[in-house]
Amino acid sequence: MTNATRDNNNIPVLLGTSNADGLTPLPIQVESNHSILIDDDTGGNLVDSYDLANYTINSYLYSGAVIRVAQSVTGESGVLNSIEFYVAKLGSPTGNIVSKIYAHSGIFGTSSKPTGEALAVSDNYDIATLDTSISKVNFTFSGSNKIILSAIKYVISLEYSGGDISNNLMVGYDNSSPTHGGNLSYYVSSWVDNNSWDLVFYLYKDYDTNNVRDDNMVPVAMGVSSSDGITPVAMYIDSGTNKLLINSN
Repeated sequence: MTNATRDNNNIPVLLGTSNADGLTPLPIQVESNHSILIDDDTGGNLVDSYDLANYTINSYLYSGAVIRVAQSVTGESGVLNSIEFYVAKLGSPTGNIVSKIYAHSGIFGTSSKPTGEALAVSDNYDIATLDTSISKVNFTFSGSNKIILSAIKYVISLEYSGGDISNNLMVGYDNSSPTHGGNLSYYVSSWVDNNSWDLVFYLYKDYDTNNVRDDNMVPVAMGVSSSDGITPVAMYIDSGTNKLLINSN
């Protein structure tokens, strides 16, 4: 009975996604009917993208050929969260893939290329764990690599230097009539720009809880699982701490 919750049984509850740094909170909103909604887009807030609907062709990264591909993008104020690409493995490659973000050089959309050392490097992603069918894969940034983004141009990359012609990383692109504002570049022994192709990608920053996108909000059921479904537990938001509290008894 939620109107008779005993305060000494209430404990704080954190909702979020688990990562190497602990828990990344998810935006929560309480509706006027007292239902709780939570943002289910766990990648973060979208900064820039070129959607899968534009995907037309694969290309391949492996030792002795192209080992890095990149796309120039437009940033916005916030903390770097993750970058998603459409990738798959061919054969049985080994080693790690990383995504990086670089400072921008050249003319955006025409001759963009990375310049200097990477500003941030993602966590390693074991290529052996990839599927053989192309799909969206998230490369997360943690620790000191969660840099502060600004509303300027950057270049994001996907990099893999292992494998061979039969065992490699497949990457999804648009080479038909690309419409993203930036342009592709690739690396064998130096960066080369290519404004005829665009990478399929999604660049995210950490959630801005003051700007939750309502279309991502979904209802959350919290309670004790039983054969009859979920038995609700008493909860409330403490006005002093703004914590969501739940009855532990």
